[in-house]
Amino acid sequence: MNSLYAIAGLGFLATFVATYAIAKVAIVKGYIDTPGGHKNHSITAAPIGGLAIFCVVLIGTLLAQPNTDDGYFLAAVALLVGAGALDEHFELGVLPRILIEFFASFIMAFGAGIVLSHFGNLFGFGVVYLAFPVGLLFTAIAVFGTINAWNMIDGIDGLAATMAILSISSFLLVTAGHEDLPVAVYLIYGGLFAFLCFNFSNGNGVLPKVFLGDAGSKLIGFCLVWFMIRDTQGEGLNFKPATALFVMGLPIMDMTTTVLHRLQRRQSPFSPDRTHLHHVLMAQGLSRLQVYWVIVTIALSLHATGVLLHLYQVAGYLQFGVYILFYVIYHVVLSGRKKRMSEGDELTLGAS
Repeated sequence: MNSLYAIAGLGFLATFVATYAIAKVAIVKGYIDTPGGHKNHSITAAPIGGLAIFCVVLIGTLLAQPNTDDGYFLAAVALLVGAGALDEHFELGVLPRILIEFFASFIMAFGAGIVLSHFGNLFGFGVVYLAFPVGLLFTAIAVFGTINAWNMIDGIDGLAATMAILSISSFLLVTAGHEDLPVAVYLIYGGLFAFLCFNFSNGNGVLPKVFLGDAGSKLIGFCLVWFMIRDTQGEGLNFKPATALFVMGLPIMDMTTTVLHRLQRRQSPFSPDRTHLHHVLMAQGLSRLQVYWVIVTIALSLHATGVLLHLYQVAGYLQFGVYILFYVIYHVVLSGRKKRMSEGDELTLGAS
């Protein structure tokens, strides 16, 4: 186990070096994210955080003598990261993004055989099994939803990466004692801490300002959903699908509430706006740093609850009930704030 966390340390060092080097090249070549328009930031930054983490994951996994499943994993992640990098520069349309993300889910399902086959004892009446076509559909929806959840939560410095760190931390706790986790888990874990050093930089010192970029949100979302499905559908891990909802954390709740809000207003679920949790909190007069810590605190309570329920071996349907209770409270409170803000014309269209 100590050697695995040493890998996380190497992931931190390698990602730190890779981020610095790639950011310098990106700035020279003009691959930067500038303020203005619908952008939510005021500092020019290189959106290469995801690319740097991917480079480390790719090289580290290859050096660790990957098995066949690792090969499919790298192929799918490479496809998504490449699409994210192109989207950052050329702004791909909604349909190409959906098709690429669904294709990555098919690589996961048909290549590595990682597909949702059951939801566990979600309702208290026994295990809910899924026929393969249905499981494949839910797998594709899970991939698409998780990727976009991390894209949507990536609105202020450090937030998306911290949410991912909390998710991986929870994942490592509920899978403690199992030595067969992919090396990519630890490389990404260490890499996210390295990324935060650059993401929190003001860009005026030694470290350039860096964002995750679309490549980063796609990488994080896909890797998390790969790990969740892989380790809730097999034998021996005792990791319930309901627990995975807690491990995924706040981004899923925020995305679901935002999409429901858009549909209620007869907008496309892909229509950008400023109705995410961080937008709502900033509209209340909180600074970006205060918003960061408020959201992290809420997320920590959700993760801690899920880990404790797992450690005490609470039944899946009870875990699911607690999660739904969390979500209903979150949805009602946030929707109420959005409604009052909307009535006061405080919500303006912008980027998600």
